[in-house]
Parts: sequence; structure tokens; C-alpha cells
Amino acid sequence: MPIQLWFATPIYKATLEPDALGRVSAEIDQAIRTSADAFGTPWREPKLSTTFSYERDSNIITQQNMRQLADQIFRHTELFCKELRIDRFKMMEIENSWINVSKPSGFQFRHTHEPSMVSGVYYHKTSGDDGNIVFESPNPYFNAYDFPNNGAQFQKSVEYAPSVGSILLFPSWLAHYVDVNKTQEERISLSFNLKLLRDPVRGIAV
Repeated sequence: MPIQLWFATPIYKATLEPDALGRVSAEIDQAIRTSADAFGTPWREPKLSTTFSYERDSNIITQQNMRQLADQIFRHTELFCKELRIDRFKMMEIENSWINVSKPSGFQFRHTHEPSMVSGVYYHKTSGDDGNIVFESPNPYFNAYDFPNNGAQFQKSVEYAPSVGSILLFPSWLAHYVDVNKTQEERISLSFNLKLLRDPVRGIAV
């Protein structure tokens, strides 16, 4: 074929197996209860969540020793890298992680997760109708010109509906936002940023 397609942007999506889903769900529920007792659920702010922000030293996965979730994140990140044929990184580290609660009418503006390398979100509680995550094409010209504008390879944006137990991984530089939660229920997810390391010693750092 004379046409060659370049400059692809990878997004990984998977769903945890039932056994792993049960363990991770129990772990997150316990972490929420523990944090609520200690801090009064700081992520449930009285105002709508409309901006992206987090503390650089915030890492609920390590602070609450969430090994089940960490293991799943590492497992799927390894699969992500394997699918991309990336083998130069020998270790990975969760730089920061935090809980998101999307209340009715809540949303998030466009943002990135730089300067991390790989970012992701895990959906803990969702109806599936409480706001899609939308990724924008990193090619700025796609929004300014009409050619090419057909086919999956030339979308200006792509969106994913949340589902319980699903995990999304993407390059940290990829801009995205979250649609308005039009339901009357909260959506609870957990976001994280990863650093991939070139250390020759194989292993996982948490």
C-alpha cells in the first residue's frame, strides 16, 4: 500500500479479572475508610471538581500500602510496554497517586500529567454514564484543517466510557479532560503517574 501511517499515539485499556477485581475493590474500600478516619476524606470537597490538581508528594497507593492495586498497575504497564515493543525500561515506580470523586455536575478541564512518563486511571465506582474521559489528538493541526478527517487514525479526539474494574494507561503528555457527570451518583476513580527506569536490575519499586 503506498500510504504509510506515522505518529501513532498509544492508549491501553483493560479490565481486571474477577478475582483481582475483588481484591483491588476491597483494598480501595479499606483505604477510603482509613483515610476518612484520619483525614475526613479530603478529596470530597464541598465544591465541584472542575480543575486538575494534585500534591506532588501525594501517593495514596504507597501511603495505604495498596499492594493489590500496585501489582495490577505494574502488570498492565508491562503489557503496555510489551505491546509497544519497549524493553529498555527495567523498573517502574509510582510517583504519585490520588483518588478522584466526581459528584453530580462535576467535570475536569483539559490537562496533562507531565513531567511523568506513563499515567493512568483505575475506575472503582461508576455507572458508566457519569462522564467519559476524552483524549485529544496531540497533532494541533487536526483541529485547524479538514484534511485528512476520516477514519479512526485521524480523529481529533477519542473518548472512553468508564467501567468498574477498567484501567487506562497513556503517555503523560497526552492532553485529556472528563465530561460532565450528568447522573445523581458519585464516580470514584484512582489516578496515578509512573516513572519508568533504565536500571539494569529487574524489579519493581513502590
